[in-house]
Amino acid sequence: MLSFKNFLHDQDDNIDQEEAVKRYNDYKIDFKKTQIAEFFAAHKDEDWFVKMFFFLYFSFIQNKIIFYIDGFTLFFFF
Repeated sequence: MLSFKNFLHDQDDNIDQEEAVKRYNDYKIDFKKTQIAEFFAAHKDEDWFVKMFFFLYFSFIQNKIIFYIDGFTLFFFF
């Protein structure tokens, strides 16, 4: 990730301070998204990654399903 000073070297000379800060914040967000996507792509098939993150995802989905089934049951049987 570039520092703010290095980021400004790539920008137009007539950019004002507020626009420079806004663009730098956008750059940081895009950079972090890219880093997360690269990390996921690099480790998605490794056992430790699957055990840690997909377990959380599937337990979340399971809880949502139980919530909807309970709501369905309450609606039709009471």
